[in-house]
Amino acid sequence: MLLFKAGYVTPGINANGSAFPSPTDCLPRRGSMASMRRLLALTLTTAIVLSACSIGTPLGESNVQFVAERPAQIDWTRTVAGYPISGSGRAINLEELDLIAAGFDLIPQPLLDKVSPDALFRVAEGGQVSSLASAYSKGLDIYLIDHTFEVADTPVVMQSILTHELIHVAQFAALVDESKEASFVVTDNAMERSGLVGDFAAAAGWSSFIDGDTLTWTLADPKGTTAYGRSDPVEDMADSVAAITTGAEDTISRSRIDWITNWLDTDLTTLTRGTPWIPAASENSSSTDPLFAVELASQAGIANPAPVYYVWNTDSTSIEHMAGLVRQGLATHGWSGTFTAIDDPSIPRVAGLFSIGGRTMWVEIWDFPRGTNISGGPDKPLLAYVVNG
Repeated sequence: MLLFKAGYVTPGINANGSAFPSPTDCLPRRGSMASMRRLLALTLTTAIVLSACSIGTPLGESNVQFVAERPAQIDWTRTVAGYPISGSGRAINLEELDLIAAGFDLIPQPLLDKVSPDALFRVAEGGQVSSLASAYSKGLDIYLIDHTFEVADTPVVMQSILTHELIHVAQFAALVDESKEASFVVTDNAMERSGLVGDFAAAAGWSSFIDGDTLTWTLADPKGTTAYGRSDPVEDMADSVAAITTGAEDTISRSRIDWITNWLDTDLTTLTRGTPWIPAASENSSSTDPLFAVELASQAGIANPAPVYYVWNTDSTSIEHMAGLVRQGLATHGWSGTFTAIDDPSIPRVAGLFSIGGRTMWVEIWDFPRGTNISGGPDKPLLAYVVNG
């Protein structure tokens, strides 16, 4: 989710602008950090009128700085993954900081070589964002709220949230760079009108038209992105990068993948290495009961299990075939391992330990459609990835 406030600073004057919210909330979704640091302030020389969702200078001013407003009260400050993080209105929680660090550790290096946040803030949700929002960005800063840590129960989910917001930081930085041109004039929908977003939109199949100050986007084929990404190209770009870097590249169109790998000057293998493989026809699910062999996973070294489940709409004719697809998908992401059948008279199941470098992951497949005497389970196969939380 993207949110920022514009402040216009002249000698002895500090006036705040209006909020620029994203259309909706952010769905759950590394590096030369110093080289990508940018100033939060940009001197603008063109005179344009301030309106909601815009950047500009008040009438009569010719030399104005654009800044992203930050919390007035800071209760604590630490460093996580090389970035300063400050708390405002929330006591420090070391487990949260560990989760943030683990999430950053999973983000592919080419992305952090391309963009880094200037700072992170841990704040309460407040009244300016949707109660469903997982996080938001303002300028070059990322804000993590109460709901962030209700949603992000594993490092992979935190990685997805951070990646989504990093893309908004990159979009903002590109807009700032474009604003240096004397001919650059922004009225409404600032991010959507930037050259970076426009370039992505063209590659992804978006078309637009302007009626007065209203910019309307239309997506030719909505199947190539996430449900949230269909709202506009700003969120499409953020969600597409997050999907690819968390192992769900099969859910994203080839045109988006090609644009993103070109933008990051890397390849798909690098972006997906070490991520789980998420089938295209699957949906994230949850369970109050563990849908994996807890004792076997523990014996395999998963001491603090953090499971993620996917209900898989597959036409595979056997659990052996599904196991082969998962093993092949994980292999493309650098994981190695094998499946073994689990003796369960009620449902066909396979499980195995997969590894990459020093990391391990317990993987199970439950063939619910071919189970017997089962109630309350899904009507499709279930894929479980279990890592140390």
